[in-house]
Amino acid sequence: MSGAPMRFMSLRWKSLVLYTLLLLTLLGSLTALTLVWFDEYQRSDQQARVEEQRSNIERVLRLNSQMVIRSLESFLDQGRDLLLEGGSVSMAAAFSGFWESNALRNDYEHAWLFDTQGAVLAEWGAPHPFRWQQGVSDVLRNLAPVEAIRCKQLCLHYTALPAHWSGSEERVLVIASSLIQPVISLREVHRVDIALLITDSGSRFGDWPVRIQSLSNRPLLEPVLREASARYGLSELVAGSRRIAVNDHYYLLWSQPLGSEPESGQLLFIEDVTQQEEALNHYLWQVSLLALAILLVGQGIGTLAYSAPIRRLNLQARALPLLAYQRFDEARALLRHEPAYVADELDQLEAAGVQLADQLEALTREVQQRTEQLEKMALFDPLTGLPNRNWLLQFLSRSLQTLNSDQQLLAVLLLDLDDFRRINNTLGHAIGDNLLVALSQRLANRLQGREMVGRFGGDVFVVILPQAQSRERVLATIDSLMEEIRQPLQLLDQTFVIAASLGVTFASPQHQGGAEELIKQADTAMHEAKARGKNMFCIFDKQMTRSVETRVAMEQELRQAVEQRQFCLHLQPQVSLASGHLTGFEALIRWRHPQQGLLAPAAFLIDLENSEHNIPVGFWVIEHGLEILASLCRHTGLKLKLAINMNPELFLDKRLTALVQQQLARQGLAPSQLELELTESLLVEDMGAVAAQMAALARMGVTIAIDDFGTGYSSLAYLRQLPVDVLKIDRSFVANVPGNQKDALLVCSILSMAKQLQLQVVAEGIENPQQAEFLRQQGCPLGQGFGIARPIDETELLAVLDARLQQGRWLDVD
Repeated sequence: MSGAPMRFMSLRWKSLVLYTLLLLTLLGSLTALTLVWFDEYQRSDQQARVEEQRSNIERVLRLNSQMVIRSLESFLDQGRDLLLEGGSVSMAAAFSGFWESNALRNDYEHAWLFDTQGAVLAEWGAPHPFRWQQGVSDVLRNLAPVEAIRCKQLCLHYTALPAHWSGSEERVLVIASSLIQPVISLREVHRVDIALLITDSGSRFGDWPVRIQSLSNRPLLEPVLREASARYGLSELVAGSRRIAVNDHYYLLWSQPLGSEPESGQLLFIEDVTQQEEALNHYLWQVSLLALAILLVGQGIGTLAYSAPIRRLNLQARALPLLAYQRFDEARALLRHEPAYVADELDQLEAAGVQLADQLEALTREVQQRTEQLEKMALFDPLTGLPNRNWLLQFLSRSLQTLNSDQQLLAVLLLDLDDFRRINNTLGHAIGDNLLVALSQRLANRLQGREMVGRFGGDVFVVILPQAQSRERVLATIDSLMEEIRQPLQLLDQTFVIAASLGVTFASPQHQGGAEELIKQADTAMHEAKARGKNMFCIFDKQMTRSVETRVAMEQELRQAVEQRQFCLHLQPQVSLASGHLTGFEALIRWRHPQQGLLAPAAFLIDLENSEHNIPVGFWVIEHGLEILASLCRHTGLKLKLAINMNPELFLDKRLTALVQQQLARQGLAPSQLELELTESLLVEDMGAVAAQMAALARMGVTIAIDDFGTGYSSLAYLRQLPVDVLKIDRSFVANVPGNQKDALLVCSILSMAKQLQLQVVAEGIENPQQAEFLRQQGCPLGQGFGIARPIDETELLAVLDARLQQGRWLDVD
């Protein structure tokens, strides 16, 4: 959400506004319905009056025509009676008397007497150009009266009927009577004003193509008709009534055509409905006043009804923010309310608020406890209880800030246990964790004052001496710590002797780097100590950075080599010195480096064994080597043996026995075809664990060889106690025979001892035929070296075997 202030409106006003809107909607709807009904009623009433007036017009016109017809029929009857009595008078002469006595009284405007040819025989009244020839034709055709209204200069009601005197030809009488009297009677009956309109293309009244023949109350109504002509067409007024307002008066207008012919004319009725409109407006005013009164009364009732709940809601609004400030008692005091006889939603809301306060208070206490635990977890190692990396860095940063005198010196010691990973891999992490706990207690007991020790991670510990008085005092502390670490540890009936490599760095007030920089320097010095042989300490200097960078680069390249499968095997043949028969191979690892080419083990093996890839690569050598051996055995038909070098960590891994058994079975090889080579230094490193692993492999049938015999901690005791099968004479003894008598004597002694102990012997490093012949003469059974064959790339093995192996014998020539 944005930081804009929240708009606020009290619930009281919201409810009042909502109630007002609802009430206004209701009242508006009712008013609208009433007005619609009233308007509909008014329209239907007006339409009824219009229809009534239309009927009256037709009735008046019909009565007028009937009166004319009766008068003419009476005239004709009298004429026929006169002729029957013997009188002699023409119809024209007789009608003249009729005209003089009836024309004025009956509003006759004109009369004509036509013969059967439509010729005028006689006419009466003022001259009139329109003689209604069509009506004469209709009468002669139908011999029945006809009528019509025609408007030329005047609107006249024409009535025509057949006239016949006894003994005379057929005649037609036509009388045109005025419409003024019927219009006046309609106006009096309906109390409306009437305009008689004559259609005249040559005349216009406003926007209408008509001429007004007559109009009642012309000064008042002529403006009304002009306004109506501007707004409505005559056809609209014929279709229905229309309302118009002129000079604060309201008028209702509608029109009635006097016939279907264009010259029939029409009557326009104008009714003043001002009183009805005023009555409607008065009704609307009364409805509005009633709605306002209802609205005000409803608002008053709503205000009284909502006052108490709103007051309680205000208390809740004041109470809930207090929970955020953990003022739970104050919040509960505001939320607790005397319960009503019948509980409602507010009572439930207040009860929920009290319950929320209780739960938040309990949760706050729990959070505080958990926070303390998390702080401890964040700053202290859960295994040893020592300060962890975060705490150490904070402590070191604060200690650096307190360095304010040239006399002050701060020292950082970073120690890493040597080969501790082997303990985890062979004895399990539980034993390793117990050793870390015991060692951490020892280190903590050795320190004094503000000196601090913490576990930085894994088997790495950091010691901070914030007030070191001198370098000599720091070195004395280092000696004390190293001595404490070397002390045997008794754990679960086992004795452990642990060594550590330690790096040291110093900081003075002029130190520019931070805590992380000091840790990095101490770590660099520690790795230098490991590179120099372990179980020692080194003081950081800038030259060490390069070697560390080199090791880091090597670690990255080793990781890439594992991921991209850059390692391969070269196999060096082992032959019988007496017969020359091929007996097996020693598997030697090589690295196909993408930039440096093929690398021998001396270039990378130490770094590999000290890395996390030692075990995976060692297992790969076993798997891949046995796969190659199985292929060679199938190719040659010989039961060959494969020797594989083992480093301490790889040999003591508790998964080794299962892996060897699995891979031998997968390749269909006998266990005796695998020979694992151990150095003498590995045998004395952890005699108990080594003996147990050797016994397990020996029970399986795997051959155990002692590599580089005579160069390490040679002891006849382990040859007697351990299941050793093969001794490999180191190349350093073979290199000088037979010329060097001492080396020759040592070789002879080893061969004699091995024969007495019934051990197989392999001489390494045979470079020339003289060495091979001397060893054969001294009874050495097997040998290998460049003088016999160089290590062969696994991809070239089959081709080399085909070239140099003849009936199982290895040929000496290249």
